[in-house]
Amino acid sequence: MKKSVKYVIVVFVVILLFAVKTWHDAGEFKEIRSHNDMRDCREYGGVANSEDIAVHPALGMAFISSDDIRLSQSRDDAPQGMIYGLDLNTEDGRLIELTPDPEFDFHPLGLGLYTPDDTTTFLFVVNRSRKAGHSVEIFRYVPDSVLRHVETIRDPLIRSANDVAPVGRRSFYVTNDHRFTGGLMKSVEDYLQLSLSNVIYYEGSSARVIAGGLGYANSVLVDEAGRLVFVSATIDQGIHVYEREPSDGSLVAVDFIELGTGVDNLTFDSDGVIWAAAHPQLLTFVAYSKGKRSRSPSQILKIRYEKGTARVEEVFLSRGEDISASSVAVRYRDHLLIGSVLDHRLLDCRPRPEQKGMNPQF
Repeated sequence: MKKSVKYVIVVFVVILLFAVKTWHDAGEFKEIRSHNDMRDCREYGGVANSEDIAVHPALGMAFISSDDIRLSQSRDDAPQGMIYGLDLNTEDGRLIELTPDPEFDFHPLGLGLYTPDDTTTFLFVVNRSRKAGHSVEIFRYVPDSVLRHVETIRDPLIRSANDVAPVGRRSFYVTNDHRFTGGLMKSVEDYLQLSLSNVIYYEGSSARVIAGGLGYANSVLVDEAGRLVFVSATIDQGIHVYEREPSDGSLVAVDFIELGTGVDNLTFDSDGVIWAAAHPQLLTFVAYSKGKRSRSPSQILKIRYEKGTARVEEVFLSRGEDISASSVAVRYRDHLLIGSVLDHRLLDCRPRPEQKGMNPQF
């Protein structure tokens, strides 16, 4: 056999093995067996999406980030995004427009609440504007009113922003989900599963890289004591855990919670339990995001974390027939809100009082 033929065969085998590994790592060989440990779920339509949700713990008001991502990330003339409100203490189930007339190009993604006292509420929102670049918008919420825009924060390091976790009036952590923001290199970063994304800390007037080497840094979450920071990494398929120094915001990596699924946004409930939405088949999700699939699987995980130990329970899994591409799950009293990165709906489910056992997958 000629050497040239041997080289062709070797190259073909290498490419084939890489393709199989990529499909395996992306979860494409998983069997999705739908199950739902909720008592019932109510569907809300009329939203462009419901990519991220935060619930005010005292008011019971859910703030919902909504934007037609397919349009806003490809066209400068895309319709404005919206923050919706949903009062979970009432039964009318009415979505309220909280940003009806933004005076700037507004395409919200991740968001986080900052409540310095019982009467003051600030909502920090990632704004992925093609026209003006990525920024963090700060709003003030007055109950029974709309969100009042307070400030826009930009910095050269905030370049591919995904989520934000405020820790002060003008200080916050923000994730950059990519090193490269477009073109061939962004695709290379994704398909070669390169760990090039990072976490930025902004403190008052400037930003700095606070953690790096992450495979698609997605959500960032700070615990109530302000001592632990959790960063979901979709390509790493898990959650990086850091100890935080409150005096300067610095982070020290202490743990990694391996989940084996494309984890998206993280939230805390009142008991300190982490709720995570995930994409169990990442390539299917990519095809769905490009309009090549009609739906994408959704997965919700419940995580109890204590100093190096994580107990993970899968409470929701679907092929996407009820909601596709779940991106966030928020527990508030007897509500579990499930949002999506692309589906034009969200679910309000009723979890059972206590989920027992642990999915053998984990």
